[in-house]
Amino acid sequence: MSAFLPLATTERTSLEVRFVPQAEVQRTLQSRCAPRERQVFELVVRGKTNKHVANALGTTERTIKAHRQRVMEKMQVRSLVELVSLAERVGVFASASEQTA
Repeated sequence: MSAFLPLATTERTSLEVRFVPQAEVQRTLQSRCAPRERQVFELVVRGKTNKHVANALGTTERTIKAHRQRVMEKMQVRSLVELVSLAERVGVFASASEQTA
């Protein structure tokens, strides 16, 4: 499975989309994101609110917003919708259903 990562160009309104293999996306998530950022990523892409994630992880909503923003920067996405779409394409949701089965 593969994913596309949008890369910002010099113009703020335009996006360049490049093909990125699934393995590269997973390596980026594993190597560049801290363990707490990965936890926040997993909960946020599953639709949890910042407040819910903060309660689940025992931290503040502001801290969750900071983690989420850093994950988005590292994964080179501009919106939560793009982040969820990327997670779906790399199989984040499939791996969760496999673990529960």
